[in-house]
Formats: sequence, C-alpha cells, structure tokens
Amino acid sequence: CRVRVPTTRPIFLAGTTDNNTALEARPGCVTTFRVLAAQNDTSTAYFIVVTPSHYDYTLFNGSVVRGTGLPQGAGFREITMQELEQNGQGTFGQRQYEFLWEHDAGGEGQWTVCFLLADSLSLQSV
Repeated sequence: CRVRVPTTRPIFLAGTTDNNTALEARPGCVTTFRVLAAQNDTSTAYFIVVTPSHYDYTLFNGSVVRGTGLPQGAGFREITMQELEQNGQGTFGQRQYEFLWEHDAGGEGQWTVCFLLADSLSLQSV
C-alpha cells in the first residue's frame, strides 16, 4: 500500500508588491504596501504565515548593511479576518499583511526588504 502525502505549497497572491518592485520615498513620508498569501489547497491542518526575514541597506557609497527582520521604525501586521470580512475580502486559507514605514532623515539610500512565506508545519517555505 502506498500512501502519498503531498507537501504544502503556500503562494503569494496577485495584489502583493512584485518581487524587485522599486518604490520611492522621502524622509517624513510613509511607505505602505500589502502582502497577500494563500494556501494552495483546502487543508485545515495548517495555516500560512508571512514574516519579515531581513533587509539590505545600500548606502550611496555602495556599502551594504544587512539586518534581520524589519528596518528600524518599520511595522508589519496581519490584517485580521474581521477587517477583511468587513471589506468583503475574507477567504479561506488567505492572509493579508500590511507593511508601514515612516522614513527618517539620515536613512537615505536603497532599502530592500525581504519576506518569508511558510506553512505553520515548517514543511515548505518560499
């Protein structure tokens, strides 16, 4: 007897800021975007999670500083199912997150923020 148990396959959804998207910001202004992710099946045995993994800060002289999580002053929160349902957006297996960052003077340069999409069982990550 063979038993096949497929792995989870979490996916980023349309509406998520595309990989390598370039946004421009100014000190004192807020950068905001959403990250949308979903299960690729109907299993209730797990859920998906998106977490900030790291960032790279490239200074104008070309040097790069890498940090874990989010840059200082940035925030990342899951949009609750209640908020989504109020807007008619709540769907099984989907999660939405919001990134917010008010930029301070002195942080000029290029910032790359990376996110990890994984299942709650630690079977698969993207």
